[in-house]
Amino acid sequence: MAYDKYKMAKDKLDKALKGNSAGILMSFTVNTLEDERIRPKCAEFEGYTSNVSNAVIGVNHPPFDEDCRCFATYQIEGIRKK
Repeated sequence: MAYDKYKMAKDKLDKALKGNSAGILMSFTVNTLEDERIRPKCAEFEGYTSNVSNAVIGVNHPPFDEDCRCFATYQIEGIRKK
């Protein structure tokens, strides 16, 4: 089975979105490897943080393209009281 970065990112984002809809306020941060091979689009998003409900893979959430080495980390920002 081939390594599918897009599917892996989508699976993780879907889990964060599920938590977000259950009242756990989730955000994501874009991380790069910060080396000489970083692409301009990736460098532009280094450290970018937003609510997971705003995430669009390939637009503001990695992977940005087929060879992208960026990754997202997820944080709990709070709990929405019912």
